[in-house]
Amino acid sequence: MEHYVAALEHWESALRPAPSSHEIGARVRYSQHGFGVVMSAFTMFDEYFLKDLGNDQAIWAGEPGGELKRYSAVELIPVSQELFDLRFAIAQNLAAVSLKLERYKEAIDWANAALCMDGKAPKALMRLGLGLLRTGKPGPASDWLAAAQKAMPNDSEVRKLLREAELKRSPTWVCANGCCGPWGIVLGSPRGVHISTDIIAHTDGHQRDAARPGA
Repeated sequence: MEHYVAALEHWESALRPAPSSHEIGARVRYSQHGFGVVMSAFTMFDEYFLKDLGNDQAIWAGEPGGELKRYSAVELIPVSQELFDLRFAIAQNLAAVSLKLERYKEAIDWANAALCMDGKAPKALMRLGLGLLRTGKPGPASDWLAAAQKAMPNDSEVRKLLREAELKRSPTWVCANGCCGPWGIVLGSPRGVHISTDIIAHTDGHQRDAARPGA
């Protein structure tokens, strides 16, 4: 694990300082765990509007549908594709190692760090679900493991973990959509699961809560 932590420290030092302006389409880091793409740029006013890469949605100042969050150029650190991919791999590996070491809270943190970069990453979904399951949260765990199973329908480990989570949740549990019953029995046509990686509190003050899929 120490090697991955050291790699993450080197990753931080490899980031370039914020430029005086950003172009539309630029990939940027806007908070400790937040990454986005510049969707609108008003350089004359030093205002930039972003789409979050974790949930593929616009970043709002408050409630969704209200006022968009404004950023200045100095708040946005450019991140190359190579550095983005490297950090994603480091977060994924740290989540996996943490699970092996039974450091489940750390595994949850690192799985979420990966999901903040790609909210549909199958392995990160599974590791988040497993971490939640092992910390006594079978309800949220089954939600995330169901999302992982949707992404990896033939993965036997995910199916096994999902059955375990559903059994611990309740022998008579039925999902909110009414499509899944006890032990993964399909009761009807399941609706698509929207993944929101809103668990980590970002430095912009917006509290993210990813302990449950959906929006």
